[in-house]
Amino acid sequence: MSCWIQWNLCEYVVTVEPDTLNRTVVVNVVINQDYKPEYDNEKSPEYKEFVGNFTKKMETYYTEKKIENFKGVVVTSVSPGAPAVRFSDKTLKKRRLPSEVYYRITPGANSVSVTHDVVLAIPNNASSNIIYDEDVKAVQDAVVGLMNCSVSDCVYNITTPPVVDKTEADLRGFCERVVDDAGIIKFYEIANVSGVITCVTVCSSLHTKTKQCYNKGMCRVYSNVGALCHCINQDSTWYLGDDCSLPISRTGFYIGISLTLGFLLLSVGGLTVFLLLNKRKQKMKEDIKNQQVNQWMTEDLEWSRSNSSDFKVNAGGLRNPSFTQDESDQEDLGSRCTAPFYALTSPSLDPDSRGFSGSD
Repeated sequence: MSCWIQWNLCEYVVTVEPDTLNRTVVVNVVINQDYKPEYDNEKSPEYKEFVGNFTKKMETYYTEKKIENFKGVVVTSVSPGAPAVRFSDKTLKKRRLPSEVYYRITPGANSVSVTHDVVLAIPNNASSNIIYDEDVKAVQDAVVGLMNCSVSDCVYNITTPPVVDKTEADLRGFCERVVDDAGIIKFYEIANVSGVITCVTVCSSLHTKTKQCYNKGMCRVYSNVGALCHCINQDSTWYLGDDCSLPISRTGFYIGISLTLGFLLLSVGGLTVFLLLNKRKQKMKEDIKNQQVNQWMTEDLEWSRSNSSDFKVNAGGLRNPSFTQDESDQEDLGSRCTAPFYALTSPSLDPDSRGFSGSD
């Protein structure tokens, strides 16, 4: 599966569960051959020839013994063994060597001690350990059989009892071997799932650093990118978190925005109407007040004019009380111009300015 992320093609990474596990059985045998000094150098032709022949013969031998799940032979060490044994002619004629057979040892070179791994492809299931133990027993029986056969029937004649050792499953670098891709191996971690050895990614709950996706989001790992959460209903939902958390419905969001904008518009409209009405009310109050003031001033002026003909100024009130005013000398105020309004309200102390005449 592939995808496009940031314009880079990436590969979808899945959990890897191999069908088989390579497990080994360590076997050491001492074969009745002369050890050559050239075997000390692993790059020498003699060493390579010996290892090649040994590997080929032993693989054929194990295959003929029908060892289940047998996969191959890997030589790990070649070293000098005990002095090589030279059997007598009578002994060589026997097909089987009974325990009471005597043999003679002639002076000679050392024998060859070979340590090799018998590689087994054990099924990767809950019964893998049981199957491995059965195959180890089969390997042990096969190499022990090399001690009890004539030279013509044996690929090699071993001089000492073989040593067969079981090994624990080497899971170090297991995922590197089964994945075999440097671009994505960093996203894997080994896990035991009900007896099945599995390479899981961070999307698995068995990983020590699991990538959590919320709201039914699906976790996937992509090469050179890492773990990503694929959220559901992305066409109708927004997610604020990259792990599909904090979902926001687009429909609800649009409805909320619409309602908010509508409320704001109504608020602004209502406030505008209120301000206009308030301003109009204030204007009306101001107009009424001005009208009342003007009306009061008009009424006051008309009242003052209507009473000016009957008003007679008592000049004597402002003159010397010892002075007697002649009635004949008093002028008719009606024949004169009406005094200004301010003159009526603020009489002057000067008799002449008020239109009165008097004698000294």
